[in-house]
Amino acid sequence: YIKVLEKGVEAGEFRPLQPLSTIATFLINVTDGILLETHLAGKEEADTEGQLDALKLYLKTVLQINEQGVSMI
Repeated sequence: YIKVLEKGVEAGEFRPLQPLSTIATFLINVTDGILLETHLAGKEEADTEGQLDALKLYLKTVLQINEQGVSMI
């Protein structure tokens, strides 16, 4: 994840508010948690889509995404 984020910074697509290692670790932890909860409770009960939307909002905010050049999120 860090290499992907670094490429986004180099291309001027991201202006991160936190260290890339922190963002990458948080991304891994959150996705692991969402997957585990979805597996245990089911997609509806876990509100998987809502949690993924929240993760996207976090990433857009913390990376300060330049929307004109990015289509991955």
